[in-house]
Amino acid sequence: MAIFKNRFPTKQELYYFLLACVFPIHVWSLINVMREIPAWVLRLSIAEMLGVIAYAQLFALLDTLVVFLPLVLVSAVLPASLLRKRFVAVGTAVVFITSGWLIYLHLNNWVFEQRDTAVFAIWGVTYLVAMIGVYLLIQRSEKVAAGISNFVQRLSVLSILYLIVDIISLIIVVVRIL
Repeated sequence: MAIFKNRFPTKQELYYFLLACVFPIHVWSLINVMREIPAWVLRLSIAEMLGVIAYAQLFALLDTLVVFLPLVLVSAVLPASLLRKRFVAVGTAVVFITSGWLIYLHLNNWVFEQRDTAVFAIWGVTYLVAMIGVYLLIQRSEKVAAGISNFVQRLSVLSILYLIVDIISLIIVVVRIL
């Protein structure tokens, strides 16, 4: 059991990484909800709108777990020097860069509509270069890693508020189902 325990990041690292995963996903979820509220006001009651928002926030929580758990498992499988040594900094960079790229793709869906292999290849190579560059920067610079970790610690208060909203959303959904 001790061998298995040593493979995973510490509880504090997992906590901060979870909060780092919560932030971009929930912000994007709330932005999309806010874009739809004018249309919902015209056809839904307040209770129905709260229910729809609650479902959106629960899906954001599910997305957070879908991002969080695989990265934690990858950190357990890879050697400690690759990911676990600076887990919060590297994990946060992966989540924020990936979120940024996916948000950009969501806003510019022409990339998917073209179905051009060259465009996908350019996007993929550019993404990999960005990820490798940031990874190397974090691994080689203690200041960058510490800066990202400090950023996550300051971001944790807002991320905790998003988790509280998720708990309230879960209660709303359960009440609606029952």
